[in-house]
Amino acid sequence: MRLKENCETDCFVKNSLYHSGMTDPSCTLGETCDPRVVRTREMVLAAAADLLDEGGWDAVTHSSVSVRSGIGRTTLYRHWPDKVSLLGDAIKARIDADLPVPTGNLRADLLANLEQFRRALASPTKRSSMCAVLAEAEHSEQFRSLRRAVTTVATSGVTSALKAGKACGQLPEDLDLDLTVEQLVGPMMFRGLMWHRPVTRAMTERLVDDFLASAAR
Repeated sequence: MRLKENCETDCFVKNSLYHSGMTDPSCTLGETCDPRVVRTREMVLAAAADLLDEGGWDAVTHSSVSVRSGIGRTTLYRHWPDKVSLLGDAIKARIDADLPVPTGNLRADLLANLEQFRRALASPTKRSSMCAVLAEAEHSEQFRSLRRAVTTVATSGVTSALKAGKACGQLPEDLDLDLTVEQLVGPMMFRGLMWHRPVTRAMTERLVDDFLASAAR
C-alpha cells in the first residue's frame, strides 16, 4: 500500500467527526445542558483537578473541593457520591480539555497526541497519579473501571487520528486500532513509569515515523 502524505482537507473533516464523537461530559450533571449546570460542573472538576495537581491523591476530598469551588458539599455528594467518581470525572475532563484539535495531517495529529502523554509523564504529580490508579486497580473494581475510563479518554485522540487515517486511505483498512495504540503509547508508558527515564520528543517522533513507514509497506 502506498501511504498518502497529504489529504488534509478530507481527513480534517473525518478526524473532526471522530473527535467530536466523544461523549460530552458537560451535560451529565443534570438532565439538560443548562448553562448554570454546565458551569457548576466545570467549577467542581477544575477545583478537583487543581487540588490533585497541587497536593496529590489525598488532597482531593469533597470538603476541599467544596471550599475551592464554592459549591456546597450536598451538591457534590449528590452527583459524586464517592471520591473515585469525583476524581475520575476530574481527570477525564482535564484530559479531554487538553486533547489537540485534529488537523487532518496524520503525522502531525499522532505527534500532537503523543506529546500530551509525554508532558504527563514529565510531570511528577501526574505520574504519581497514574501510578496510584494502577496500584489501586489491582484491588478495587471501582478503580479498575476508573482505569479503563481514563485510558479510553486519554487515548481517544490517537484512536481518532488512526480512524481518520484509515477513512481517507492513509492507513490499511485492516489496521488493528487497539494494537496500534498500544504500540505507540506503550513504549512511552514503560519508559516513563517503569524505568523512570525521560520520554523525549525524539522518541515520540521515532515511534510515529517508524509506524508510518511500516504502514506504508
